Amino acid sequence: MRAYAIAVQPPAAPVFLSIPLDDWNKAALGPAVVRTVSHRTAPDEARLREFAARISRAQRPVLVFGPEVDRSGGWDAGVAFAEKVRAGVYAGPLPDRVSFPEDHPLYQGQLPMTIAA
Repeated sequence: MRAYAIAVQPPAAPVFLSIPLDDWNKAALGPAVVRTVSHRTAPDEARLREFAARISRAQRPVLVFGPEVDRSGGWDAGVAFAEKVRAGVYAGPLPDRVSFPEDHPLYQGQLPMTIAA
């Protein structure tokens, strides 16, 4: 159930679950414990303050927005954040959706697929 909860919470991705080989042949210890899972998460306030201080001190901040920004409904917040910190915005390589307006003055283009590029 814990692996399921982690898998369905944002950013909702596959989770590795390791089950000992000899567990497959053992009876369960009882009925499954069904839990509810929130799809809402909140950032750690201390880390947010640290990040805010660091990005405020940056001379040339840059942001990389992947498709998760749009997928999570963060388009407007992402644009407002980039404008507030005056950061250039790059799109991740091969995004399946756009997460920042490509005609915005802060948009810098898409990152290349290779480290060398």
